[in-house]
Amino acid sequence: ESALPRGKNGFYGEAIEKLARFEDICDRLTAEQNHIAEQLEELRRQGKTSSVKFRELMTKKLLNVNMLSVFEVNGLA
Repeated sequence: ESALPRGKNGFYGEAIEKLARFEDICDRLTAEQNHIAEQLEELRRQGKTSSVKFRELMTKKLLNVNMLSVFEVNGLA
């Protein structure tokens, strides 16, 4: 049986469900990156670039960038 069975409304099955979850992850990471950028900008305006919160957000931003880069290098994003 095909890994991509097709019904009258399109493809379905485990591979399609995995692809949908992957796309959701990419969308969430991108949205989170935008939110983090806003938070970092606000902390910069407040002069709090040495705060724990700023460092935590920068770490999260770098982790997200790394994950998105791995996806992109492998042709998945």
